[in-house]
Amino acid sequence: MAFAISPSPDDELPTREDGAPFPYAFVVPSGAALFADTVTELVEQIIVGYVELPEMDAEDDPYLEARLDHLAVLAAKAQATVVATLEEEGQFVVEDLSEDTLTALFTRKDGPVLEFDEWREEIPLILFTTNYAPFSEFERPVGENIIWLNAYTERTYLDSLEKLGVGELHVRADDEIVVEADSV
Repeated sequence: MAFAISPSPDDELPTREDGAPFPYAFVVPSGAALFADTVTELVEQIIVGYVELPEMDAEDDPYLEARLDHLAVLAAKAQATVVATLEEEGQFVVEDLSEDTLTALFTRKDGPVLEFDEWREEIPLILFTTNYAPFSEFERPVGENIIWLNAYTERTYLDSLEKLGVGELHVRADDEIVVEADSV
């Protein structure tokens, strides 16, 4: 297990004990970064207690649950920020919205599944892919303003953090850091 934290964008990039660069980096907006040999090691640095979780069994995956729980907190904050920003700009008026729309916006993202066919609102709605097919029996709604987050794998979890503006995943390929395309 090898990882490093660079608290400042002005610091020299850390390397592994053998002098080789780390293949993975997660850079936050301030420029601080986490560096690791594996995606798992990055997630271990982001989610407190992730490294101590028990092994998964046939019925439960504590790692998935930890990623979902962490992402749900961030998604709720992001959804609230979107709504607050639109409200400040006069583009969100509670009285003008249906109860279904308000429920969709303010229901916990890892909570009860929202069943609807299409999101027609201009307000961005954050949903979890794991609440819908193929992960469950519920069909995914469609809509241009749905932001899909996915904690199913460690990689898609990191991609979802990127969608929320938490940071940016970089993967070293052929001795250069490249920004990965969205894989969610």
